[in-house]
Amino acid sequence: MVMISCNRNTIGGGFAVIDEERTKPTDCFYLFELDSSTVCPVITSKLNAGSILLIVLFRSEVLGAGASSGC
Repeated sequence: MVMISCNRNTIGGGFAVIDEERTKPTDCFYLFELDSSTVCPVITSKLNAGSILLIVLFRSEVLGAGASSGC
């Protein structure tokens, strides 16, 4: 069996043996682990369009007020 784990710091590592069961006459197995960033879920942005609009408007107000007060 192969277990693929999410690891954002690696593209594809080597296989590591995690467990082995070979003492039974049937149902023997080896469990391998493979770390990869390709199986990690996508992290979505927490900002929506309204939040971005407020940030842009607030920033333009702050920059605009600072520029006119210096004259």
